[in-house]
This record gives sequence, structure tokens and C-alpha cells, in this order.
Amino acid sequence: MSQAGEIDVINSNPQIPTMFITDVGTAIPIANELNVFGVGGIVTSGAGNTITITGGATIATTYTANTGTAAPALNNINILGASVAALGVPVATVASGSTVTLNVQRASAAIASSSANAGIASFDSAAFSVDVSGFVTLKGGSAAIDSIGVDATSGTGTNPVVPTVAGLITVNGAVVAAGTNPIRTVSTLPNTYQIQNQISQAIASTDATKIGLSNFDKVDFTVDSNGFVASTYTKSFLFGGM
Repeated sequence: MSQAGEIDVINSNPQIPTMFITDVGTAIPIANELNVFGVGGIVTSGAGNTITITGGATIATTYTANTGTAAPALNNINILGASVAALGVPVATVASGSTVTLNVQRASAAIASSSANAGIASFDSAAFSVDVSGFVTLKGGSAAIDSIGVDATSGTGTNPVVPTVAGLITVNGAVVAAGTNPIRTVSTLPNTYQIQNQISQAIASTDATKIGLSNFDKVDFTVDSNGFVASTYTKSFLFGGM
């Protein structure tokens, strides 16, 4: 004799799970089936009466930097950026405690090209222009002059003449004693040169190397606003016959 009615699976078979509790939410089988999927690199596989969960990212316990190591604090690592003085290392990471700092060195002046001396910089707005792409040009777009060649040197002068650390070259005008150089450039001090003009001199015959600056006796000469020199005397010439 059989009894008709519904079968109470839950109460009759308490060992069969009917709800699966997860970290977030619950899952209930439908038609006696429960889906088990993996995300974030996790893969699930089933065989027989076994479900295998594999993969997933490995959580780092230490972080190695150029200098030092860092360990997470409360599962957190602090990553900071900083500019530092020029050290010969353009970019470096420094770890301490739970913090990793990315250091970028500032630019420096060097005597030769070296990638180790590369660094971030700002530019004097009086001398340079920087566009929105970070492209740097000289004001006016002209080429830089880093030295000036001269005709000669004297004293502590140099050839070529180079600027001071402030980028300054001093140019003076000077009158010098009569010689064989009507006009020339002479470096007389570091970062300085003169444009020298010699004074005139009396000579026996024409010579272009002896020309120079002169002034004139106003009793004997007149000089107009254009610098034209004329004699104040009127000479007469008498011609006679025999």
C-alpha cells in the first residue's frame, strides 16, 4: 500500500545542502544544479565528486625597490612621487616600511652629455619659451651664443670670450695709442672684450694700417655736423711768365 503526497526532501534528507552561503550573498540550486564559476584569474573544474578551484593572483608580501624593501601594512602599500636633488640617477625607487617613493632627480649643469645627469627642470621665462607640449625654445627662436671670438687678448683676457654664470659678456669701447690696428676686438678680462680704435698719427706716406681717430685745431680747420673737415685758410697761387 502506498501513500500519495509530496516527498519532504529537506526533512527526510538533512545531509543534502539546499543553500550555499558566500562572502557576498547566497546561492540556491535550481533543478538540483549549482553553478561554480571563477573570476579574476580563478578557474574552476569538476571531476567525479570533486570541484577544483585554481589560479588567482598571488598577493605580494614584500616589494623590492632600487633601495630597500617595503611590506604592506593592513594590506596597503603607499606609492609616492618626489623630486630630489641631482644624484646621477635620473629615476629611482626607494622603499621604507609600507611606502615606496618614486624619486625623479632635478636637472643639473654638467660639462659633458650624460644620461645619468638627465632630470626635470624649469626654465627662466625671460630667456625661454615652453609650449603646452613641453617644447623649449629660446626667446625669439634664435640660436644661442655661448662664446665670442676676438682679434687678440691682453692681461687676463681669453679667446674666445665666454659668459659669466649669469650669461653676461661685457663689451666696452676704448681708444688706444697709435699702432697698426685701426680697429679691433681685444679681450682684456675674463668675460669681457673691448672694441679698440687707435688714434691717428703723423706718417711720411699713405698707409691704411695707420689711420685712426683724430680731432682738429679749430684755428686751422672747421668740422661740420657730418664730420666733414675743411681748412680755414684760402691759398692763392700766382702764376707768372718770363
